[in-house]
Amino acid sequence: MNGFPQLLWDTLWRLGYTEKPIYYTCAYEEGGVPKYEARLRIPEHPECPDLRSRYIYTTGREYSIAVQKAARQAITEFCVTFEEDIKHTPARFYPVPDQSTPTWNLKIEDLQKIDVKAPEFTMVTTVVYMHALDILYDYQKEEMERQAREKEEIQRELYDARLRLREDSKEKARLKLELASCYQDLQVAQHQIQKKKHPRKKTRSIARRPIAAGACKGKAVYNPDHPHYRLDEYISRESYSEQETIGTAESVADNLQGINARWANGHVGTSGHAREL
Repeated sequence: MNGFPQLLWDTLWRLGYTEKPIYYTCAYEEGGVPKYEARLRIPEHPECPDLRSRYIYTTGREYSIAVQKAARQAITEFCVTFEEDIKHTPARFYPVPDQSTPTWNLKIEDLQKIDVKAPEFTMVTTVVYMHALDILYDYQKEEMERQAREKEEIQRELYDARLRLREDSKEKARLKLELASCYQDLQVAQHQIQKKKHPRKKTRSIARRPIAAGACKGKAVYNPDHPHYRLDEYISRESYSEQETIGTAESVADNLQGINARWANGHVGTSGHAREL
């Protein structure tokens, strides 16, 4: 890969490294935003055991950006660590975080002494241009990181708002069910109150006393099929038959008396007038 990874390998090779650095990347999401994490492994120096393997971690929105950032950070760290060792290599003019060291000031003074007409002045302008780009890159990096943080905060707030909205929807549905239940209970209570205020009038049904066949003067005859009736309210069939027989005998006697009286006065015809024989 061109760019900072190639410059890093050139610098390491000039410092005596024989094994290339290895880049590990991993994709993930943070607050719904896709990101890449790059891990750069610089192996142990073959001749200096004190220079052990080191790892550099960076993140970026894309794979290539994360790798470029890791390589640039490694170049900056090695230029600071091996400032004396790289003073005779092209890496001596690479920008460093602290540009107030004596070694760095000597480099700048040497560049300023170069005449404009000298062939080396092209390198001077290139270094100046590269430093200006590096400063602009740092400024844009800070600005982009600030905007990225603001965006992540907004996305987290939006995510939290969606969660709260979902919880509010569930609470709203629960309250609706509870309100419907309370409304049903209220209707039942109102119905019970109305029933208490306006009770239904009970109609008294008068049970008619059954009169057995052959009753006498509206008084029922005792019926043995219904023994639950009171016996003192009925007359027996035998007493009723005796009264009927007495009544019939009295009627026959009255009729005979009338006939005898008419025979005594004379014969009576069919037309009801008396006639002589």
